[in-house]
Amino acid sequence: MQTSATDLPVAVWALAEEAGALVGKYPDLTPGELERLIAIHPRLPMLHLALMTSDEQLAPRLEAFQKKYRRRIRTPFRQYASFFIPIAMLAVIVLWSIL
Repeated sequence: MQTSATDLPVAVWALAEEAGALVGKYPDLTPGELERLIAIHPRLPMLHLALMTSDEQLAPRLEAFQKKYRRRIRTPFRQYASFFIPIAMLAVIVLWSIL
């Protein structure tokens, strides 16, 4: 099945709803549910994380989850590399032209 651009927002909201339900059950998650939450957390847009943070019932659970699993849910450096490589290349070009 092919995903179109109009399906993406729906998929993101479905992912956010799943994450919200899992956070709502935290810390009483099964090992499979915990792994699923760890897997989807880095893919959640900031808007959805902000909405969960502003929810009085979810906020303490989300904070506890994030604190306990901080190392497993942080964004890997390789995702930032695509941002830093063009900047480094531009810096080299500018320095080359100055010298």
